[in-house]
Amino acid sequence: MNKRDKTIEAIYCQIANYFKTYGKVIHIEDIAHKNYFELQIFDSIGFVKMITDLEAEFDITFSSQEIGGANFQTLNGIVEIIHHKISKRLIV
Repeated sequence: MNKRDKTIEAIYCQIANYFKTYGKVIHIEDIAHKNYFELQIFDSIGFVKMITDLEAEFDITFSSQEIGGANFQTLNGIVEIIHHKISKRLIV
């Protein structure tokens, strides 16, 4: 599967694995809809690293509005943003 063919489930799995690997998460199901800032999953350096890693992995760029928005505060929200960006790219 190439980056352009990713389903929302595949994106979720990749980001969930990232959270498990680099964040302070044991059970991803417990935090999918929760604000990971409030849960202190990443410190500030980890947060910046997550942004750059996800941008590289999915060949996208997050806008400052996306990063500062409410959707970017949950794992599911990040999945939705990435899926939307990839889907837009497929239409163009």
